[in-house]
Amino acid sequence: MKKKKSLYKYIKKELHELNIILEEINELDNSIFKSIALKRTRNDYFNENIKPLMIIYKASKNKIL
Repeated sequence: MKKKKSLYKYIKKELHELNIILEEINELDNSIFKSIALKRTRNDYFNENIKPLMIIYKASKNKIL
C-alpha cells in the first residue's frame, strides 16, 4: 500500500513539473518555436515519463482489487 501511495505522489509531482514546463513554454513570443515545443513536451515527456508510471499504478491498483 505504501508503494502505491509513493508512486501516486511521484506521478503527481511529475505532472506538476510538466505543467510548469508547459507554462514556461507558453510564455515564449516565437509562435513557431512555441507550438513545436508544446507539442514535443506534451507528447514526449508525457508518453515517456508519466504514462508508463500511470499504467503501472493502474495495474497495481487493479491487481489488489
